[in-house]
Amino acid sequence: MWIVQFFNTAILLLMVNYKYNKIDLGEASPILKGKYKDFTGGWYGNVGTAIVYTTFITSLLPLANFLFLVKTFCQRCCDRKCTMNSRRTRKLLQNDYEKGYIGPKFQIENRYAVLIAMPLVIVTYTAAMPVLNFAGLIICMT
Repeated sequence: MWIVQFFNTAILLLMVNYKYNKIDLGEASPILKGKYKDFTGGWYGNVGTAIVYTTFITSLLPLANFLFLVKTFCQRCCDRKCTMNSRRTRKLLQNDYEKGYIGPKFQIENRYAVLIAMPLVIVTYTAAMPVLNFAGLIICMT
């Protein structure tokens, strides 16, 4: 999973926007038919900003989990009529009670894929875009 995320974020974006005339992959393929032959100011303005936005959004995404945690806590509090007694509930069936307190399945494989792929993206482009180091700090903190 992390290989796919790294490829989509770092490699594919570079290959689509790079212009290389010596290989013809056909008219239907957008690979190597971009606008930039080198890392110019225009490349940083278009492709570089897309990479920076992607890494910052990905680094801040785990904070959205905190909002779901607060929402779940408020739902449980309303279920208990704002008391701290965990035995008190408005649910009539055990299954409904368990759905409210167990929560969704935690997909740890997706989180680990982000934790592996994003630092690789940052290391790949950090020499040209040092602001990515700050995104790496946010990823490590969240």
